[in-house]
Amino acid sequence: MKKNNRQRTNNDSSIRTRSRQKSINENEEKIRKQIDEEFEKQKQQAKLQVQNLLQDESSCNKADLKKEIVKGRVAVDECFLYKADYHVYEINNQIYDSLLNQTNIASGNNNNKFYIAQILESDKQPFKYYFFTRWGRVGQKGQHAAKELSLQSCIDEYEQKIYDKTVAGDYKILEKFLIQQNTESSDEMVHYEKSMLQKEIKNFLKLIYDIKMMDKQMMEIGYDSSKMPLGKLGNETIKKGYCILKKIAEAINETKIAKAKKKCLLESLSSDFYSYIPHNNGYSKLKSLDSNSDIKEKLEMLASLEAIEIATSLIQNHNGNIFDNYYFKLNSKIKLIDTASADYDIIEKYVENTHGSTHSNYNLKVLEIFKIKRKGEKEKFKNFGNRMLLWHGSRLTNFVGIISQGLRIAPPEAPCTGYMFGKGVYFADSVSKSANYCCTSPSNPVGLILLCDVSLGKWQERTQADYEASNLEPDCQSTKGIGKMAPTQNVQFSDFKVPIGKLEDQQIDSDLMYNEYIVYNVDQVQIKYLVKLEFIYKQKIK
Repeated sequence: MKKNNRQRTNNDSSIRTRSRQKSINENEEKIRKQIDEEFEKQKQQAKLQVQNLLQDESSCNKADLKKEIVKGRVAVDECFLYKADYHVYEINNQIYDSLLNQTNIASGNNNNKFYIAQILESDKQPFKYYFFTRWGRVGQKGQHAAKELSLQSCIDEYEQKIYDKTVAGDYKILEKFLIQQNTESSDEMVHYEKSMLQKEIKNFLKLIYDIKMMDKQMMEIGYDSSKMPLGKLGNETIKKGYCILKKIAEAINETKIAKAKKKCLLESLSSDFYSYIPHNNGYSKLKSLDSNSDIKEKLEMLASLEAIEIATSLIQNHNGNIFDNYYFKLNSKIKLIDTASADYDIIEKYVENTHGSTHSNYNLKVLEIFKIKRKGEKEKFKNFGNRMLLWHGSRLTNFVGIISQGLRIAPPEAPCTGYMFGKGVYFADSVSKSANYCCTSPSNPVGLILLCDVSLGKWQERTQADYEASNLEPDCQSTKGIGKMAPTQNVQFSDFKVPIGKLEDQQIDSDLMYNEYIVYNVDQVQIKYLVKLEFIYKQKIK
């Protein structure tokens, strides 16, 4: 009996064990199924992420790219899918962000390429990193890719890519000027407090601080701001641009080199220039820089890039009303001139009388005149006598730099051949001669032009180009380029003469149509007035 009871007990225990095992097996199968389903779900999500991240050029071009997101000292690339949740990795002042450029127009080549590399760190998830790259032809969005890796793997890939591109691939690294502030167009400027400035002065500030205007003007002369946004091209890179132009100028003027060899040299140097200073020429081949006019054009571009670097540095970090802040950073007193004043009358007459006959495609209308007093300029002024009120025109892009830091002379790295009478500050007594340097157009007809008190002292005279004119003759403080057309009358106004007479033919033999005045020391100049002009372009008769 006891034996039967033990047997039943064992059977019951065995049944319970089998039942528990079956239940465990069922639970394990259920868990495995859930794991498999979750794994498949994650695999599909990962596949979708890879598809999104490895978009090609066409898919990138379909969507309008958002404004760059700046967190830290540099922006996450526009094409990175999760840019809102990531920032560029930085440690010990090392920023893992590089922009490389390679242009090669020599021997029939038509290469004009960029390469971007970044290590991106998640804002929210610790230890989550991507190695991001984008590449393509300058002016295009290009292709891009992103790989999620460990931090060390990201660093290894980043360093290897930069090495491969710069050593084996002949790419140039473009040094950046790092800006944290988001630079809005003037139309989007925020007003935190009521400004104490006059409406006309606020409108003037909107005009010269407008980043969209700067971008448009630089695009018109070939600079590709999509690859290196305005103000972010570092000073060292701009200096390299000047140095290359100097080498190009030397090669152009070299007479002891064979024509074919010179052509190859100029193509190689031009390729270097375009590599450091990105140009968008679509799929067309960039031009070899092989003339003095090419040099002059690119010198003007570099000068504008320097001025824009100043402007964008002043735009960031402001408190209170934005216009008051921008005004303060110009380091100058700016006053609107009354239209009934003697100053206004004489300047308006100066505009009317000195418009050159060869500049007949537009008329000039005075919109506003501002009196400018730059801090410290009067104290540094070198008065050699023979002071004249003369015109100086420039692009709108340059005026924040000009007013805040004064007129400047080209740096030592720049070639002399880009300047007709050497490196100096150039002025004219013909309003239209200087107004041409405003580079306006029928679609952008408003320009700014300066009137400066220039201490000329004794001048040396020239009737043709002299690139070494900065080596002044003994006892001379300036150069005067004698033009065929010149004002017939001077009037004394304040401490200087104003040549307001009508332009008349001087009956002289000269390569110059209008007078030019050049000083080689910026302390011989005081900015006195700024004139806002409307260029009224004449319709061409069909």
